[in-house]
Amino acid sequence: MTLKDLPAPVVAYSQKHPAFTFSLRDALRGFEKQHIARVLDQVGQDRKEAAKLLDISLSSLYRKIEELEIEE
Repeated sequence: MTLKDLPAPVVAYSQKHPAFTFSLRDALRGFEKQHIARVLDQVGQDRKEAAKLLDISLSSLYRKIEELEIEE
C-alpha cells in the first residue's frame, strides 16, 4: 500500500503534520483522533450527541477518547 491508496483526508492530515508516518495504522489513528475531536467541538463536548453523530456507542466513544488521548 502506498500513500496514494489512502483516503484524501488521511493524506491531507499527514501532509499537514510533521510527525508524518507511512504506517497505515498510525495514519488512520491520527485521522480518527482529529475527526472525533472535531465532532466533539461541533457539539460543545456533548459526548452523547457526538457518539450519535459518529454512529458508535457512548462507551465506544469514551474508550476512543481515552485510547487516542483526546483532550477537552
